[in-house]
Amino acid sequence: MTGTLKGLTINRLGKGLILSLALVGIITIFTNLFMVREVEKLSSSWANNEQSIVQKQAYLSVLRGAIGYGGMIHNFKNYLLRQDKRYLLDTHRSMLEIKIIISGYRLLGVSSEEDAALGDLENVVKEYGVAIALAELLLDSSFSILETDSQVYVDDGPAVRALLRLTDAVATLRQVKTNVDSGQIHSLANTINSVTIGIGLLLIIMIVSLTWFLRFRLLNPLGKLSTAFDQVDPSAPGLTRLPSAGNQGDELDMVANAGNRFLDSIENHVNERLYAEKALRDREQRMGTILSNVVDGIITIDNKGTIETFNPASERLFGYRADEVIGKNIKCLMPQPYRDKHDGYLQNYHDTNEAKIIGIGREVIGQRKDGSTFPMDLAVGEMEVSGIQMFTGIVRDITDRQQAEMMKTEFVSTVSHELRTPLTSIKGSLGLVQSGALGELPDKLKSMISIAYTNCDRLVRLINDILDIEKIAAGKMDFHMRPINLVPLLEQAMEANKGYGEEHDVSFYFSSDLPEAMVEGDHDRLMQVLANLMSNAAKFSPIGGNVRITLSKHDAGFRVAVADKGPGIPEEFRNKIFGKFHQADSSDTRQKGGTGLGLNISKAIVERHDGIIGFESKAGQGSTFFVDLPELQGNTVFHSRVSRLPLKYHVLICEDDPDNATLLELLLKQDGFTTDIARNAAEAEEFLGRTAYDAMTLDLCLPGKDGITLLRELRENPKTRDLPVIVISATATEGAADLNGDAIGVIDWLDKPIDQNRLSAGLRRILTSSTEDKVRILHVEDDPDVLQVVSALVDGDADIVPAKTLSMAKSLLLGEAFDLVILDLMLPDGDGEELLALLKREDHKPTPVIVFSARDAFGQTAENIKATLVKSKTSNEFLLATIRASIKAEKPPK
Repeated sequence: MTGTLKGLTINRLGKGLILSLALVGIITIFTNLFMVREVEKLSSSWANNEQSIVQKQAYLSVLRGAIGYGGMIHNFKNYLLRQDKRYLLDTHRSMLEIKIIISGYRLLGVSSEEDAALGDLENVVKEYGVAIALAELLLDSSFSILETDSQVYVDDGPAVRALLRLTDAVATLRQVKTNVDSGQIHSLANTINSVTIGIGLLLIIMIVSLTWFLRFRLLNPLGKLSTAFDQVDPSAPGLTRLPSAGNQGDELDMVANAGNRFLDSIENHVNERLYAEKALRDREQRMGTILSNVVDGIITIDNKGTIETFNPASERLFGYRADEVIGKNIKCLMPQPYRDKHDGYLQNYHDTNEAKIIGIGREVIGQRKDGSTFPMDLAVGEMEVSGIQMFTGIVRDITDRQQAEMMKTEFVSTVSHELRTPLTSIKGSLGLVQSGALGELPDKLKSMISIAYTNCDRLVRLINDILDIEKIAAGKMDFHMRPINLVPLLEQAMEANKGYGEEHDVSFYFSSDLPEAMVEGDHDRLMQVLANLMSNAAKFSPIGGNVRITLSKHDAGFRVAVADKGPGIPEEFRNKIFGKFHQADSSDTRQKGGTGLGLNISKAIVERHDGIIGFESKAGQGSTFFVDLPELQGNTVFHSRVSRLPLKYHVLICEDDPDNATLLELLLKQDGFTTDIARNAAEAEEFLGRTAYDAMTLDLCLPGKDGITLLRELRENPKTRDLPVIVISATATEGAADLNGDAIGVIDWLDKPIDQNRLSAGLRRILTSSTEDKVRILHVEDDPDVLQVVSALVDGDADIVPAKTLSMAKSLLLGEAFDLVILDLMLPDGDGEELLALLKREDHKPTPVIVFSARDAFGQTAENIKATLVKSKTSNEFLLATIRASIKAEKPPK
């Protein structure tokens, strides 16, 4: 192909054009170089001459000043008239300046006329030198000023004439320079004109030649080829091919052949496109059928929220036809207040790229055409179509699902109450009988009681596990987080599970080199995890075996490991170990017992503590389950001790179930309390109206008036507002959530069956913390609502002095003494930590501090305070208990 092109007209034309352009370019380059050199020479000459003339003019200006007024002549006359040596010094200075200027002028190059003029100036300076010496001599010889002036006369005319001649010489020099420059410029202009005319003529010749070649050797053949192209009909079945035109030259033949090849490719492309369009129509028909029959609503919107598509399922869900909503904003499908907020959601996503729903999904409320609303699942996806951002929403009506979940929740709650209430009586009664509190039993009866108690305990665990699973699934499992030392927690867990180990002839051993391992956690929930791991290890250990519990530092926290020497976990079961209702095999379920829910619950609890639960196992060598918990940073642990009660206290039991009431009465009397029993809210109010009680137990499920309503009424009554209450109910946890932290004075919430130790500990904690003398508490807090809540909490136990600013608190601490300070670290005029230095005085012991702030206390701050409580994480009950324990520590009972 390349060889063929070498002889073509277009190729020859191109070569001629390239050579012509190269010739013009070479001529232009050399011409430019010549003109640039000439311009540089002329510019250099101009610059040098101009600089010399300017400097000479400057020297002349200075010479006039140095000789004339204010210069040599003027200063010498002043010296003769005034005989002041300062004028003589100025005269010498001017003479020296004249000599220096004359030397500089000569260095610039001078003509003979300029040289003669400069010589005259030098002679006048010399004459003034002689005159100065003679004047000094005569004046020292007491000649008068007139006599001296007549003797030292100097003719200044030569100097004046010399300056005029120098001025004329410089003017002449400038005129000569101007004439020379004009000649050079004229010569250069003539040269440039000649070169420009030559290049122009050359370009004209090239343009004429190129036009001729284009007209007769290229355009005419291409015109004929274009006519042939116009005759091609793309719509005809089979494209018409271009005719060969050998008589028009090689170029036309080659282009015709290339055109035919191009038409062949077009025909193939058209056939492929027709096939692709048919396939696309088939796909669109299938997708349309799918979208029309899918049960979920599918809606697409643009980045401004405008609806672009609305499938039939969406029409059925919302009651709109597609044409009624397409083109409208998606918020027409939303009720208030979501409708007004929708544009803000889109704008926030555009500004921050932070997705609140996109790619996440959530439950929202939709609004139908008739104005009714319904709950729905919404999943939003983001896509880009032809460079335009769009969003797809998939919606599903979940009304039936929510109703089913509500029915299930109500069923679980009902079953929970109906099972827990009798189990409370059964387990409590069996426990009292088994402990011998009601007298010694025959051995056969002891065996039967033990079997009944054990199976009752299994049933209680099953119910609690099922309820915990439901709470986890609903996200309603409550956690009361506080600083916990894992060392005593593990020791307590070993003691609590010791009996279970003895039942299986297994011993627990604990080892750790850590004196303290602080984490933030829920004591009871962590005990639940440890009990599950330890009971599993005991169940699967060989008879007479050992279970080893270890505590060690691990990464940024601590690891608790429970290791047994059992059969290990089968390989095929390991990926299901933390599932619901899973055990290694059905025989294990029967032989070892258990619900199969413990590890699933433990995993959820550990993850809520920001921890990890896992295991390591080898077949035939045992298993090790471990829990990793993050270390608590910058907090101190608040310890409280509970002492035995030296006196009788009167407790009101409010319980409608007679068996549970009797059991509570026996438990409290066994621990040294006197009791009264109220079967309902009305009886409880009657008892409280005529008797002063030290504490009260309360069942939330009472006939007539429920326990939550009764509790709220007690808090509104000044007589019973501060009465300590322990809630004992099958729905205790749910009741705590309903009160939403407003249960002031509630010491504990105990689920049935009753934990006797926890019940006694709660009563003793509140009854031993009372004091006879009121203490003074300084509460440093800028939020008036928090001040009011804390004041209501400790009303009757202490006098509260509020301080809303850091400066007010400083003033109060410098002028008064307080028994306790409740401190918010974040104050409007500074950091509350500044007050800690004022609490250490030499005249009395440091004032204890409870930090109650939205910010944790860190570092040195945590070492100087008694307890650190974080707002929003601390319940009213725990805050009150902390304050009362601090009061007791400072002012013990008399």
